[in-house]
Amino acid sequence: MYITRMVLSDFGKFHNKEMSLQPGLNLIYGANEAGKSTIKDFLTGMLYGIDKSRGLGARMDLYTMRKPYDRPGFSGILEVYSGGRPYQIARNFLKSEKKTTVTDMQSGGQLTLSSPHHLEGTFLQVEKSCYINTLCIDGSGAKTEQALNDLLQNKLINMSTSHSMQVDKAQAVETLKKLLKDKKRQYAAQNIEGDLQRLAGELYGEDDTEAQLEEIAKKYGQLQDKIEGIQQTEKSVQGASGQLYEIAPKKKTEKRSVIFAVTAFLLAVLCGAIYLLPVSVEVKWVLWLGSLFGVVYMAASAFAQKGRFLNSQKKKRRRRQDDYETQDAMDRVRIQEYMEQLAELKLREETLLALRREKEAKWEQYDGLKAQAAAMQQEKKAVTLAINTIEQLSNAIYNGFGTSLSRRVSDIMEQITDGRYKQVFVGENLDIQVLDGDRYVPLAYLSTGTKEQLYFSLRMAAAKFLDAPAMPLLLDDVFITYDEDRLRRTLEYLADYKDNQIILLTANQKIADYFDEIGRDYNYLELA
Repeated sequence: MYITRMVLSDFGKFHNKEMSLQPGLNLIYGANEAGKSTIKDFLTGMLYGIDKSRGLGARMDLYTMRKPYDRPGFSGILEVYSGGRPYQIARNFLKSEKKTTVTDMQSGGQLTLSSPHHLEGTFLQVEKSCYINTLCIDGSGAKTEQALNDLLQNKLINMSTSHSMQVDKAQAVETLKKLLKDKKRQYAAQNIEGDLQRLAGELYGEDDTEAQLEEIAKKYGQLQDKIEGIQQTEKSVQGASGQLYEIAPKKKTEKRSVIFAVTAFLLAVLCGAIYLLPVSVEVKWVLWLGSLFGVVYMAASAFAQKGRFLNSQKKKRRRRQDDYETQDAMDRVRIQEYMEQLAELKLREETLLALRREKEAKWEQYDGLKAQAAAMQQEKKAVTLAINTIEQLSNAIYNGFGTSLSRRVSDIMEQITDGRYKQVFVGENLDIQVLDGDRYVPLAYLSTGTKEQLYFSLRMAAAKFLDAPAMPLLLDDVFITYDEDRLRRTLEYLADYKDNQIILLTANQKIADYFDEIGRDYNYLELA
């Protein structure tokens, strides 16, 4: 993709500023404060949009810096060629009137964006962070020391895997380490290990609860058997009415009728026998009177004897009744004692059952804590494994293209330095060293100009790894610290660079002269 025309309708200091570009090398000259950085921000803003920040950051964000303060508008147009077709990108950056359209200038139709105001994924195949950190270089973008090393490490690793610059290996590892630290702090704060030890001491100690419950059940059964035995014995001495058994005396009328009947029978027999005797009547009367007295005497004796017998039976019945009542009272006392013992056993049983339920609850808590501890340990292992895996993959990825990267950086540096530095070694952590004579010199020991040339070479080499449609290479005053010889050789490298459209913004008037001297074609534009 390359840019053919740009119109800064209202952007920064520019109003209806129109500039045409060619596919190859474009040189835009402007003195200090002529608007070179504004042009760079316009191009990146037209491609990737400009969002207004919130809070304190909004005072110095790109939206605030580039929004015209003396005009109400904030918009622009960018015409590009992509895939052999011309397109027009139109944006209104105003927060209240934000609008983005991409028009196919050949058919007149508008492209449907995957998300409003974002061209990535539909029109652009390179993400903003990838482009800004690789193909868009300004004076501050030629970073020094560890900042660029970390940046390039993440970018190169991600380019080799997903071609996405959003996956930040260093940030991912840092996030995982923080997560691991939080997990350890959480585990310590919950004191799971201490709770497990305390519960284990309580649960695995001596416990005779079950034995006591079995003993209670045994005693409970024995007492119930005793109560049932007493009740069974009591039933055996009760009548149909349920009262205690007693001997019932005969009725007095029955006693008298029996005696009278016997007396009458005896008297009749004697009278009949005397009547049949062959004696005189006088004798018979004497015998009759004697028999009468004898029978009466016998009847009286019978009555007397019967009375004594009945009195004796009554006394026996009373003694037996007393014995039954005494035994019944004793049985009731025993039953009451057994019932009280049963109540005590029941209370003990309920207490033991409560203890058993409490212990079961503790077992559940113990198992839950063990599961929680195991899960947290597993999480810590998983996070540690993830960190190790990312590190191993990072090393493996670097080993896959590290040699090629070092070779490409070396080729660029050899051309820029006229063979002074023919071999650049990009280490596992993208620590840069250059071969100077017979020894490798770390980046920290090199001059500022050489460092920036190495960073430039790294960026240009990194651009080769982008498996995406070519994007414009934006260079904004990146050669300030270069000496004339290395600047000339760098410009020769750029003049022969055919992978991307180059837009070179500079305040150095000599750069145009250098291009003229080396006879390279370029499009020259000047900012008033």
